[in-house]
Amino acid sequence: MVLYYEQIRIFCFNRRSDESMNQLNQTKPNKTPTSTPTKNNINMKSKTIQLLGVFLLSVLVSFAGTSILKAQGFEDFSNLDHSTSSYIDSSFVGNDGITWTYKQSAGNQTINGKALTFGRNRTPDAELTSSLITGGIDSLKFNYKQTFSSNVNLNVYVNDVLVGNVTSSSETSVVKNAAIAVFVSEDAVIRFSNELNGAGQVTLDDISWGSFEGGVPVLTASTSELDGFSYDLGAGPSASQAFTVSGSSLPDSVSVVATGDFEVSLDDTSFASSQTILADSAGAAAATIYVRQSAGLDGGDTSGDVTVSAGDETSVSVTLSGFVTAPLTASLPYAETFASDLSGVYTYSVSGDTKEWQQGGSGDNTYASMNGFNSGETEEDWMILPGFDLSGTEGETLTFTTAYNFGNDDENNYLKLVYSTDYAGLGDPSAATWTELAYNAPTSSGYTPAASRSTSLLWTAVVSTWHFSIGMKLGVIAGGEYRTSLWKR
Repeated sequence: MVLYYEQIRIFCFNRRSDESMNQLNQTKPNKTPTSTPTKNNINMKSKTIQLLGVFLLSVLVSFAGTSILKAQGFEDFSNLDHSTSSYIDSSFVGNDGITWTYKQSAGNQTINGKALTFGRNRTPDAELTSSLITGGIDSLKFNYKQTFSSNVNLNVYVNDVLVGNVTSSSETSVVKNAAIAVFVSEDAVIRFSNELNGAGQVTLDDISWGSFEGGVPVLTASTSELDGFSYDLGAGPSASQAFTVSGSSLPDSVSVVATGDFEVSLDDTSFASSQTILADSAGAAAATIYVRQSAGLDGGDTSGDVTVSAGDETSVSVTLSGFVTAPLTASLPYAETFASDLSGVYTYSVSGDTKEWQQGGSGDNTYASMNGFNSGETEEDWMILPGFDLSGTEGETLTFTTAYNFGNDDENNYLKLVYSTDYAGLGDPSAATWTELAYNAPTSSGYTPAASRSTSLLWTAVVSTWHFSIGMKLGVIAGGEYRTSLWKR
């Protein structure tokens, strides 16, 4: 572990008072799947299928003893008797005798003929629920579209277990198709719920489901990749992320193994490199798997995967990636031009969630700037340059150009240069000890650049034995505005 007790750092600190700021995009699908009756003949065919199914079922049970005929279901809202834009609660008997109960839904939208539209932010939540479907479900498909300007964020449940979520992104009236692996062996109830806050109106049509057949082990994961895991060096593990896995015709247990820089859990509490999921008596399993970046990693990129396996032949994997942030270091001579971003510095907000240091300018005129105007809260934001080892140098100087605009440069509106010998390079800098250094501050506002030079002679007596951190501090008085920028120099 690298200690930063002997390093120079530049910190820019902005302080301001509260008072100063008064799934799959697809072309429109064919309404009539090859295996599904059309709207014109569905009632007649469904009755024929039901009668034939009863006959075949009795024959199979009588002669074979162990076989069960399981059908596929389909709902196209042909029997929906609601056709207005009013959001109401009601029900109807759909195809194959399934009763569908809906809440806070309208019937004036179409996809391929009649369709049902869920309201937005309704009380109770807009939803559609089936009656009991016998024989289990192994898959669920449906068409949907974003009805108006708000994006879709619709949850799908089977037996009150979340099995999927469908969304849209500024795709008004675009018909999309969803396919969800379910693998529920027992009798099932399907429910679509527009329950998430802010979820937009969504129109639903052409629901179909396959019966649970058993057989070859099948595993399905809700995603193939998780990324964005992170923490500062020494501060692990990371926050967890989750995905769901489901399967059918499984052995008694399913293994979950994490590799690389990650670990897994089934309860978001006990994490390890591997876990075991137990299948039910019908060989079905569904679980939420939590993943986090392990503690104790070195700085830099991280990688790994989670593999869920049912024996030697059936598995599904999720790729993982993240990052561990390490303190920045540099050697002399050193220059920071803020050319395209702030990746060469470390920024930290002690207070205030809406403002932060930003890069600006282009070409030869690039800079870092901080603006606390109109945030509505006290801002304290730091910009930290890399740590420098000065044990073998002397007479160091720090030069930079700075300017400010709006407000007065005084005890409440300021940009101060400070240094510390006990800041570790990451995390909250306000917990460290800081000493102010004088520099040539701008004498007027209006973003008039002023070349500034730190009083580096203060360091010459101790640079051979200590390393330092240097910082800058910005403040704003109540009722005023103060903005500052640092230019390369």
